[in-house]
Amino acid sequence: MEHHLGYAKHEQNAHDIGISNNARNGYYPKTIKGSHGEVEISVPRDRGGSFDPIIVEKWQTRLGSFDSQMFNLHLKECEFRFNNRKQNLYKVLLEMFRKESLKLS
Repeated sequence: MEHHLGYAKHEQNAHDIGISNNARNGYYPKTIKGSHGEVEISVPRDRGGSFDPIIVEKWQTRLGSFDSQMFNLHLKECEFRFNNRKQNLYKVLLEMFRKESLKLS
């Protein structure tokens, strides 16, 4: 959403000063069916209705490979968080997988 609107959440923007009529407009719930059952997600929306989600598209109700999609979503979230902190994503993911493998043992 940040890339689509051109400003970060809680940042003064073109909408606040009256230049643009498009702004964040909360979230809407969506139920996705996958290989492990149904999952409800929150999809961001904008006032102009021009935002198109990338990972789970507007029309999509079923995921072919649920695990793969969730992993990709998690990676994107991690990448955003850790790139903003200027940390090495590779090191963070490596540490995360080490912790997961210890839990499975």
